[in-house]
Amino acid sequence: MKSFLVNLQEEYKFLQGGELSCILMEKPFPEEGEWKRPAVIIAPGGGYWHVSKREGEPIAASFMALGFQTFILRYLCAPQNARYPEQLLEIASAVDYVRKNAAEFNVNVK
Repeated sequence: MKSFLVNLQEEYKFLQGGELSCILMEKPFPEEGEWKRPAVIIAPGGGYWHVSKREGEPIAASFMALGFQTFILRYLCAPQNARYPEQLLEIASAVDYVRKNAAEFNVNVK
């Protein structure tokens, strides 16, 4: 397993912020051949006031146990002066980032 953070604002200059935690399983076992893993992006709730910690890593761990590559989006909220549609732009950018790096992340884009 490997994990790292991606600053979405550095990747997508039009964003005000956003951070994507990438928690990835290593390449498939040899007997799995060229099998690619499904992916899920988790956007923890909090009523756009905060990003819930209890809805991030524990949910990611559940999906990892099922074989998913997991990504957790920590989006900007009201206390950081983020207004609609910033959060939508951040989740769309996260989807784009995962799709662009699907080969490196061993993700099935279909």
